[in-house]
This record gives sequence, C-alpha cells and structure tokens, in this order.
Amino acid sequence: MSGLTEDDLFYARVVAAFVDAGRDVVPDAAARTLDVRDGDGAPVLVVVRPAARTVTLYASHLHRVPSDERARVADLVVRATSDLFVATLDLDTRTGVVSARHALALGEVEPPDDALVGLVVAALEEVGTTIARYAPAVTAVLAGTEPATAAADVLRADLTA
Repeated sequence: MSGLTEDDLFYARVVAAFVDAGRDVVPDAAARTLDVRDGDGAPVLVVVRPAARTVTLYASHLHRVPSDERARVADLVVRATSDLFVATLDLDTRTGVVSARHALALGEVEPPDDALVGLVVAALEEVGTTIARYAPAVTAVLAGTEPATAAADVLRADLTA
C-alpha cells in the first residue's frame, strides 16, 4: 500500500499534465500548488483543490498597485472582466496584486491524461494571454489614464490586431 490518498493522486495527475505538456514545474505537494511558466516564460501559480476537483491558475501583473491607485485599477478590472469570456481579472485590494485567473472545475469528470494536458495548456495560455493583454492598461491607469479609456484601448487593439 502506497499510502497515497485520492487527493494525492489528483494533485499528481495535474502535475503530470503540466510536465507532459513540456512545462517546467516547481511543485509544493503540501500546499497543493505548483509554479509553472506560460508560453512567454511568465510565472503562473497553479492551485489544486482536490476536494473540489478544481485547478485554478493565476498569472500576475509584475507590479503591485499602490494603495492610493487601487480604486482606479479596480474600475479597470471590473470593466475588463465584463469583456472577458473565459479568464477573469482580479485585484487583491489588500496586496495590490492584479492577476488573470482561470479555473478548471472538473467535478466528477475523469478526463483521459491527454485531455487533461489539453485543458491545463488551454488554461495556461488563457491566463498568460489575458494578463499580457491587460498589463499595458494597468500601467496606463497608474500613469493617469482613465480606466474606461484604458479598457477601451484594449478592445480597440484586439479589433485591429
């Protein structure tokens, strides 16, 4: 008997999916997290919740938002999130960290290993792309641009890309 629990096995499958996708991972089995890099090499935190059978990915903006600017950036985050379909933007008002978040809620579904690889790669690409799209808008708001203008600029850039 190996002593591994169902929670351990679920966590191990998630770690293996990222490894099978060719990603370097730094797992922390005790915390049920792992550090991964997105396609551009930016760090992504992965939180595995075996009891809920969810995998949540967080890609963060490189700079913390100063406390006196958090209300304006929160306005941007709300505007941006209303235009997003898969990932969402979050602002931790306590720490000032802006991040893109995406959750895979597997529930009772047991995807084959290759399907799980596809799901985690898609989620990883989604958070990486989302934070990359909105990072200039966060920076613009911090430089004085109105949140509505910064959010609209992202949408305009998407249309002309």
